[in-house]
Amino acid sequence: MLNEVTNGLHSLSAIVFLLILFFPFFIRRHLVRSPEKLAYSLKRWKQLFLIAHIFLIISLLTGIEMAYRADSSFQWVTSLWFISVLIVFLLLGALLGIVMKYTRIAITSSGSGDSHNTVHIKLQKFSWLLSSSILVILVLMFISPFGH
Repeated sequence: MLNEVTNGLHSLSAIVFLLILFFPFFIRRHLVRSPEKLAYSLKRWKQLFLIAHIFLIISLLTGIEMAYRADSSFQWVTSLWFISVLIVFLLLGALLGIVMKYTRIAITSSGSGDSHNTVHIKLQKFSWLLSSSILVILVLMFISPFGH
């Protein structure tokens, strides 16, 4: 029973991050078509980012539990795969926080001044980096040595 719950939570966290993968495309579309509606739409994304922070912790805990269940000798801790996952995971967490910060700033800033455009540029840049790190972590998930 615990195995199914762990696998389910881990898969659900992957789905949450898969949704975030499309954020840069959303930003680009809104900046081109309807920049005045961007602040309203970003409020919904901000909620998803809050949920993603929770699932970031859940995915870490369930991933460690699944790796331990597959190999209880802890030899996987020193593997190149685990170290790569850990580095990308930390990068993903940092980028999620940065994107959340610029999302909050973009929601509260108004007008079309230089600072407003700078925030959108930074938000777009960091959202692309976040999406790239999500892609890398998903690829690492699929090439797991544990056969998940």
